[in-house]
Amino acid sequence: NSATDTDTVAPPFDLSISKTNGTASSIAGTTTVYTIVASNAGPNTAAGATVTDSFPAACTTVNWTCVGAAGGTCAASGNGNINDVVTLPAGATATYSASCGIDPTATGTLSNTATVAAPMGLTDPTPANNTATDSDTLGASADVSIAKVAQGVPNPVLVGSSFSYLLTASNAGPSSASGVVVTDSLPATLTYVSNSCGASFTAPTLTWNVGTLAPAGSANCTINVTVAALGQIDNTASISSATTDPTPANNSSTSTLAGAQTADVSIGLSANAGPSLAVGDGFSYTVIGTNNGPGTASGLDFSLLLSSKLSFVSSNCGAVLNGNTLSWTVATLANGASTSCQIDVVVVLAGDAQASAAVTTNSFDPGLSNNTADLVVGTGAVPVPALGRLGLLLLMLISAGLGALIVGRIRSA
Repeated sequence: NSATDTDTVAPPFDLSISKTNGTASSIAGTTTVYTIVASNAGPNTAAGATVTDSFPAACTTVNWTCVGAAGGTCAASGNGNINDVVTLPAGATATYSASCGIDPTATGTLSNTATVAAPMGLTDPTPANNTATDSDTLGASADVSIAKVAQGVPNPVLVGSSFSYLLTASNAGPSSASGVVVTDSLPATLTYVSNSCGASFTAPTLTWNVGTLAPAGSANCTINVTVAALGQIDNTASISSATTDPTPANNSSTSTLAGAQTADVSIGLSANAGPSLAVGDGFSYTVIGTNNGPGTASGLDFSLLLSSKLSFVSSNCGAVLNGNTLSWTVATLANGASTSCQIDVVVVLAGDAQASAAVTTNSFDPGLSNNTADLVVGTGAVPVPALGRLGLLLLMLISAGLGALIVGRIRSA
């Protein structure tokens, strides 16, 4: 009076999960994207299963989205860790795409585990496939660069003058740059004075230990120098880092200045005066300044000292009169170039009139003997005004009277 029926109870469902970012290594400071897929191999629906993923601290920002397929449902999106209740019919999936912003200072291994768990009160008979871990070896990459700009440069640059360089060390990332060092070897045309960043100086090289630069970070250093010698000033600064640099082409920066120049300037003075000048006559001086090189002459000052027998009328170079001295300036004069000035004057007193021209330059002038020129112009007596008939008659009578007076005195003697 008994009967037995024996059935094999099928498992309610077989949940599984996978996780990958498609690479075995990641770079600190970049973003890596994980694909997480929760699946149900059936035969029954897993309603209320839970997908979790606690991201490591190296993932400083996490954003995710989810799409269900074949009847699977999940939350559409979220940020931070995943803790999502899903429904997975047999054959369904829930696919998550999670982006992890990796800390720029992270090192070592980036390891992350995702889990799918059976609904409360139920058991997955094959739990071995309910977790998945992705591990990446972390590397670093930092694009460091250096910029060098001259500041407060005098114009013109003279031996003994002072100015500064501004060095800017930058990191374009994506990772933090460690062990950053900037070096700057000064040329012989410069003398080191001081710096603003605590850099050390062992002639001729300045060494600035910057240390660590965060992504998008920068640091500045001012180097104060004086000009020690003539010639072009080429100065290069370089930057290096213990972190791999993907773009080394921007690891040096050069500043080029014309520097203090040698320029032999000379002056010439001429006049278009005739052999005999009378009071009231006018003529012109021509002053010619020439740069015999080899460099460009800067800051030229011209002057012309006029005799008191002359009066200034005008010039074509904007000359300014102060007392008896005319002065004007020329900013620069290239090697082999000349500049001229015409100065118009009028004779106001009889006698020889001397004029003295001179030129100076802010550039180094190796020969000063040709920087002055003198010129003497002779002027005649005051001209006699023209006489009319009455004037001539009076002059004749006066002359006759004086003659008779003289003869009478001689006879009486």
